[in-house]
Amino acid sequence: MASPPPTDSGDLASVTTPAAVAPIADRRRWFGSSLLKTTPAWLVSLLAHVVVLLTMALVVHKLPKPDAPRLITAGASEVAEDVTESEDQIEIEEAIVTDQPMAEVLALPSESEVQDMEVVADANDLDAARGSLEMVDIAMDFGAASDLLAAVGTLDGAAAGFGARTSAALQSERIRSSGGDPQLVNRVVEESLKWMLRHQLDDGGWSFDCTTNPNCRGQCDNPELQSHLNDRVAATSLSLWPMLAKGYTHKGTGELARHKIPIENGLAFLARNVLEGRGNAYHRGGDMYSQALTAVVLSEAYGMTHDQRLLQPAQLALNFIMEAQDPSGGGWRYRPKEPGDTSSVAWQLVALKSGNLSGLGVNPLVIKRATRFLDSVASDDGAAYGYNDATTPRPSLNAAGLLCRIFTGWKQDNDALRRGAMKLAQQGPTSDIYSTYYATQVLFHLQKQLPQEWHSWQTSMTEMLVKAQATSGHRRGSYFDGMDTGHAARVGGRLYVTSMATMTMEVYFKLGVMYSPQSAEEFVE
Repeated sequence: MASPPPTDSGDLASVTTPAAVAPIADRRRWFGSSLLKTTPAWLVSLLAHVVVLLTMALVVHKLPKPDAPRLITAGASEVAEDVTESEDQIEIEEAIVTDQPMAEVLALPSESEVQDMEVVADANDLDAARGSLEMVDIAMDFGAASDLLAAVGTLDGAAAGFGARTSAALQSERIRSSGGDPQLVNRVVEESLKWMLRHQLDDGGWSFDCTTNPNCRGQCDNPELQSHLNDRVAATSLSLWPMLAKGYTHKGTGELARHKIPIENGLAFLARNVLEGRGNAYHRGGDMYSQALTAVVLSEAYGMTHDQRLLQPAQLALNFIMEAQDPSGGGWRYRPKEPGDTSSVAWQLVALKSGNLSGLGVNPLVIKRATRFLDSVASDDGAAYGYNDATTPRPSLNAAGLLCRIFTGWKQDNDALRRGAMKLAQQGPTSDIYSTYYATQVLFHLQKQLPQEWHSWQTSMTEMLVKAQATSGHRRGSYFDGMDTGHAARVGGRLYVTSMATMTMEVYFKLGVMYSPQSAEEFVE
């Protein structure tokens, strides 16, 4: 793991005032005139040698390496407060985004603000959960001594961490190795990211309400449903996530340094919300879906850069998810402790997986409980999934449920996984981008087991997304028309659809390394 950047000590330096100089000078004259005259020469010599030796020891002594990240304990009371706290109590502070260095109001928390952390699981929890957590296809060794971005490895599955995102060359090779067209994929993705960047607001975040952006001037229609117009953290996370998936970070260099300032402004917006909410990212508007999206972005940004300023907010966001799990059924829904639904569970598991991949703390007992929920909504031996029971399977939930099974240990040759994936392939990609997004990940993961199904899906999916992308005017690069099927599109509008479509196109380097067959065998070591 790369050494943390040095902490800026400018605000910690002590300043000697003129009033303090005189007493110090008086004391020095007293020592010279009184004490030293009565001190034996041998004692003076001894003290001088001791001072010299101590000074030399301090010069050559190396500071101890920081401990690996441990889990910050988020008390249950902090989660419970979410249900009653008014979402209108805190107003979003405004700042101006410019091409200059970060304004103080948007700056990420300093490293000195990272607190000590404790693991929220005792040995009994770990032992009880261990047996159900094999993650052959998606886990990795996230030892604290390695830099996640340095372990690039090979493109046949040995790459660790987020290595496939580290350069355009690696990304292109990943696309080609999976049968895609690098030039086409990169062109479509970059156009989408440009649209996203044009819609960033002055405080560093984004909004589903496009009318709030002065660059937009009402040219991008708002969501049909108004329920999440105040859900700033979800909109911001959905805008940043495709940038991270393409390899852009606030610490990027060379070809990946293009969007450093907008990304840092956006991360600062998310981190500020998490810290103000003591782990709750959506206290100004949103729900557990918003929490999951925020945790994903902060975790991946931390994993890709190891910026210590992101450690605390990322871990706190994950802690809130773990504390919010329904203790009885093992799922998640809109609010903490509510009985779960498959859609929300999928997003929370994505967040926990991203945290695990980034070296953050994840309680294995939480994953074990989530598998119990998946069992409760599964039918056809696990090839199909309902919303909150096993009686209402549909394609979007089947895709989300199957991806969750990959997260929680099903091997690629699992019969139910293969049968479910084949059914998704037969149905083909649709204008419901939520369903297409999840199904693309499942089939990408099984491309070696189902090569014909993956090739057919990839071809149809690419053609559909290329055709649906706006190609002119202010909306250029975005998605909505023809891709607006499903409830989520009605809630999140053009920004949501654009984000999901872009990440579907980015599946090659967004997910390929995370689910490598040669990765470590368990979710949590």
